[in-house]
Amino acid sequence: MLVPAHRAPRAAAGEDAVRAAWRALAGPEGRERPLVVRSSSVYGDTEESSMAGRFESLLDVRGRDECCSPA
Repeated sequence: MLVPAHRAPRAAAGEDAVRAAWRALAGPEGRERPLVVRSSSVYGDTEESSMAGRFESLLDVRGRDECCSPA
């Protein structure tokens, strides 16, 4: 879920940044607008490879708990 810091050195990082980004997209409560969530890997999209279409996408996700709860 998180981008390695060396891949995006100026990007906000950490769980707080992820939660803020989710609220910015889905609304203040994080559930107002459904989102499409794509699973990913830190090795998925690099200069040497593209993993587009190899992972699962979830449609109409309302709330991080529907897709992003820790195991």
